[in-house]
Amino acid sequence: MNSDAPRHRIIGMELARLRHRSGLSTRQAALRMATSSASLNRAENAKRIPDQEEVGALLATCNASLEDWGRLRRLMGEVEPPGWFELSSESDSGSEQAVSTLRNMAMSIMEYTATVLPDLLQTPAYSAAVRRRTALGPATMDRRMRLITGQGPMYTVVLDEAVVRRAVGGALTMVQQLRHLLTLVHGGMVRLRVIPFHRGAHPSVTAFTLYMVDSTVKVVHTLDHHICGLLSNPTVVEEFETTTAELLALALSRAESIDLLTLVAREHERAATHHHHGSAGTTTRRRGP
Repeated sequence: MNSDAPRHRIIGMELARLRHRSGLSTRQAALRMATSSASLNRAENAKRIPDQEEVGALLATCNASLEDWGRLRRLMGEVEPPGWFELSSESDSGSEQAVSTLRNMAMSIMEYTATVLPDLLQTPAYSAAVRRRTALGPATMDRRMRLITGQGPMYTVVLDEAVVRRAVGGALTMVQQLRHLLTLVHGGMVRLRVIPFHRGAHPSVTAFTLYMVDSTVKVVHTLDHHICGLLSNPTVVEEFETTTAELLALALSRAESIDLLTLVAREHERAATHHHHGSAGTTTRRRGP
């Protein structure tokens, strides 16, 4: 099996995390599992894929919680072709668990989108408009709270100007959303860069997120309306890193991005006020003789 397969890496990282959390060395855990420390080390480093019995033995050795058992069971599904796997974006199984693990372990995250704001930055009203009243899960809400309190990884977001101008949920929802985003940016929780319209065309790519777990482990998460995929082939990841550099070169600076965000928030606010006054005027005329 190819050790670059994202699922392999994530399973290995989860096994190592559980062992470290229990305070066991590789040798101590291996002895309790009746296996060799070399075999366990290779599993943790994605050099080999452990079977269900080995994973169960480690979970028992580390006194893992039911949540840990469930997460590993979902990640231990059928292994996909090296360097790539895909599932429906509505799935709550393998892909979602893999992305959740990557977010928890990453040292830094770089996300690009040209349509709507990333879910970690969304207000409840904006999220409801995007997801058509489908509530976000507790895992997403927990990650959002970690981000807001500054406990998450270094998080950089590159947005097309269309994202902040599109009136998702209406003007009032956008005012609240952009104020929330400005709070995160000013607080240093998010590094924001906006690509303005006047910069013209830029690399035509789907929304993607680049996770850097360490200096050698990098995984790209791509997502469209139907399919999501995780890629870790070094050549493919390098292409996304090149695209990231091109996008950042076109984007406004942090200060300029904040200025644009502030300007657009005021425009949405004026639109909301105009809509409110217009509605009030219509109501008054209906009450007339």
